[in-house]
Amino acid sequence: MRLRLLLLALLLPAISLPALAQAPDINQLRIGCRVELGLSANERPGDEAMRDKVRACMQAKTPGAQNRVISVASVNLIEATPFLVHAPLGPGAAKGVVYFVAGYPPGHGTMIDAFHAVPYFLKTLADQGWDVIVAKMPQAEEGAVRGAAVVDAGAAAIAQRVAALRAQGYRRVVAGGHSWGGWATLLAERDDALAADALLISSPSAQGPRISPVTGGPNPSFALSGSEFPALVAAVRVPVVFTFMGGDPYEIGGRGAMANQARAPHVVIDQPPGFSGHYAGWLPVFDYGYGDCIRRLLMTGAAGGCAPPPLSNSDFRSIASMSQIGDPGSRRIASPEQLAGHAFFAYTLQDHDNKKLTYDASGSTRTVLTTIGRTSEPVAFQNGQHCAGQTCTTLVQFAPSQILEFEPTGGIHAWWIEER
Repeated sequence: MRLRLLLLALLLPAISLPALAQAPDINQLRIGCRVELGLSANERPGDEAMRDKVRACMQAKTPGAQNRVISVASVNLIEATPFLVHAPLGPGAAKGVVYFVAGYPPGHGTMIDAFHAVPYFLKTLADQGWDVIVAKMPQAEEGAVRGAAVVDAGAAAIAQRVAALRAQGYRRVVAGGHSWGGWATLLAERDDALAADALLISSPSAQGPRISPVTGGPNPSFALSGSEFPALVAAVRVPVVFTFMGGDPYEIGGRGAMANQARAPHVVIDQPPGFSGHYAGWLPVFDYGYGDCIRRLLMTGAAGGCAPPPLSNSDFRSIASMSQIGDPGSRRIASPEQLAGHAFFAYTLQDHDNKKLTYDASGSTRTVLTTIGRTSEPVAFQNGQHCAGQTCTTLVQFAPSQILEFEPTGGIHAWWIEER
């Protein structure tokens, strides 16, 4: 069923969305504070001191609001060159730069600082000559507070960093992020008028999932991901890409229609059929279907529809079934020696399960790095299948640096790209 849905994702039109639940709109509070401080209702503060006054005013008017603590200072985001992306070329050589901010773990968990993944369509953008920088909240700070408590501080940090990249002389600067990072980027654009040429907003959320990972019951802050969103869209003044995925526990629904109200040129990819989960837009097959449309807006500011092409048996990103591989048996990886000493990044269909795989010199053990930690596990080959733990799959070499991992049913499990 999952494979069928994946194939349909590139063939079917967008689906309609459910009605949006309503909740108090914090934008009215922000407008009131601006007026009290002598600004007009829609006037953005011109300096950091005034922005701090607006935030402090809002905090004073929301005592005890655990889901929305307004910070008056920025935070220090950790930055890295993502997995699978070349080292920065610099302003003189790169076509532009993307500053992409990662999400925030649910509850009070942490996302380890060593994990530096980005959506596959940003890897393709880097392959075309762009610099890509990934940033995240420091691991040591993530576990102490909820993401909503520091999202305003994150927005201030994004604004400062994007301004610095602009000052370095990059020809084009794109600001964006996933989940918490996407929401913080929108806040930075609304409050600070980001020095960016375009925005890339992937599954934006700072209020947590529909069901609280802490209590196991409904998340009372969840409705804010819808009620606060129109004001953020209205403030966008540069070309913007929005992506929303079905089956996403952080998605309230209805926000695609809201995003389409943006006055700036925009591309909205709204719950494309077949893609399910918070990280579904990170997959290589999503890049195959929608990456060109996204990159066109980021590079030129040109909006337009995103009509995915038919699946291709010759494109690594487009392989969803072993039946698309001519003579897969001759390309099968069937011994540990073929993997020994190699490292791969795997984009998997299982949500939240992207990982870096590093095989030891014998190929009999591998280290698995995920968003939450690093483990080691034995690897063996049985009847031509690659077995790690209790899971056995089939590995097929598609190209020298590309491996496809298939389920026993023949459906795609993951796309592996070798790190070089």
